[in-house]
Amino acid sequence: MTWLDGHYLLALDGTGIYSSEKVGSPYCLKKRKRNGQEEYYQQMLGAAIVHPEQREVIPLCPEMIVQQDGSKKQDCERKAARRFPTDFRREHPHLKC
Repeated sequence: MTWLDGHYLLALDGTGIYSSEKVGSPYCLKKRKRNGQEEYYQQMLGAAIVHPEQREVIPLCPEMIVQQDGSKKQDCERKAARRFPTDFRREHPHLKC
């Protein structure tokens, strides 16, 4: 499955996994709609080891996009994508990606 000089190729993509105007949790992000209602939602950044010549992929543990401790700004896919390589290298130091 290695591709470039013995390295693995990672594919990342963000996706929404939950949305509700009535039910939320401390882990939910919030947005105010044009009609004034608040919507609660959850998102995650999914990652997989891929190979251009293979149909199979190896999914990895997702990075949840949640409100960060002490932050007034909401988390986003870009910030989760910046966190992911650090967490991935800590969890899998033996894999070259």
